[in-house]
Amino acid sequence: MMWVEKYRPGKVSEMVGNEDIRGRFFSWLEGWEQGAKPALLVGPPGTGKTTLVHVTAAQLGYFVIELNASDLRTKEALQGRLGALASESLVDEKRLLFLDEVDGLFGRADFGGLEFVLDTVGEMTLPVAMAANFGEVEQVKKLSKISVTMPMRRVSERLLEMYIRDILGREGAKLSDEAVLRAVIGARGDVRAAINNIQSAFLSGKPVETMRNQQVGLPEAIGVATSASRREDAVKALRECDGQPDERLQAAFTSIVAADIPLERKREALRALTEANVLLGHILRTQRWRQLRYFDQLLAGALFGLHSGYVSDDIAWPVKIRIWNDGRYLRAFELYLARRYHVSRADAAAYFLHSAVLIYGRDPSLLRRVCERGGLDEKAANALEREYKLLVKGLGG
Repeated sequence: MMWVEKYRPGKVSEMVGNEDIRGRFFSWLEGWEQGAKPALLVGPPGTGKTTLVHVTAAQLGYFVIELNASDLRTKEALQGRLGALASESLVDEKRLLFLDEVDGLFGRADFGGLEFVLDTVGEMTLPVAMAANFGEVEQVKKLSKISVTMPMRRVSERLLEMYIRDILGREGAKLSDEAVLRAVIGARGDVRAAINNIQSAFLSGKPVETMRNQQVGLPEAIGVATSASRREDAVKALRECDGQPDERLQAAFTSIVAADIPLERKREALRALTEANVLLGHILRTQRWRQLRYFDQLLAGALFGLHSGYVSDDIAWPVKIRIWNDGRYLRAFELYLARRYHVSRADAAAYFLHSAVLIYGRDPSLLRRVCERGGLDEKAANALEREYKLLVKGLGG
């Protein structure tokens, strides 16, 4: 028998990690009354969102009606499945509606699935729980405004180690400390993966192999991408990384900024990173997740050949302050350009920002007039002036 099935939690108290959220969700469902807000669980895959819904419902006597929202993205598809649930139940039973992967819903421009959910969940005569993997996408942000949002985190390595050692003890199985450590690290905070890892190691007598598609950690992936001899190897390392796209982007940015490389090479890398950022924004808005393969290619293009390895967020404080402050003003200038030229903010960053800084930056007085027109203050003008000087220097001016 698979240990992951044998030790599947039957009660909320048997789950591991996220104790505060487990308590909040249990209290939410236990005290639910008609008209109450739906619950929205947000967190990476493997953090126990689905398990929490099912074990809580079982403890409190609810029958779970589970729908995968990403398979029912349009208004018509959702209406067919949810319409009947909006009225009173004809059966004398307690029911809980669970909408999984709501970050895959289409918005109004893409057939109105999101708007239908926003309008319908408040009319439901049964409790509604939702789950999402990505908290930053527009769909989840909108749903958060009408929901009780509960963020779930990956289980810590220390807590995961204690849990799997307890299972090993119950099974009378022994593994070396090294094998247990590899099982924990390989699971990346996923309890099910950790259990599969230790059972595989115990039965085979071989070193633990992660059960999550051989995924590697973020530092390792960035390190391989910067030092790979072939671009294909850099792309492969990033695709096998367990970090979320925004985490990969941030780690790449930190490593590039802190890398000891020529200024022009750093500019090229950051320019490629900007393209990856623009694409990620497009993916999050349109939910076209298949395009993530191109995101990893752009990210690899930014990192490949740097030979700098992974650099943690230990950038000197004055440099970090400069990046943060000036970046804030550059984003404000992007927004002004987007409104002025009637384009998206992503397009403004990709196609207008560089040229606008070079054109307006030549004349400080003109730059300040433009900033004033856009509602930007003196600090923004100073930041744009510094950016102009850096651009000119990088271009050999």
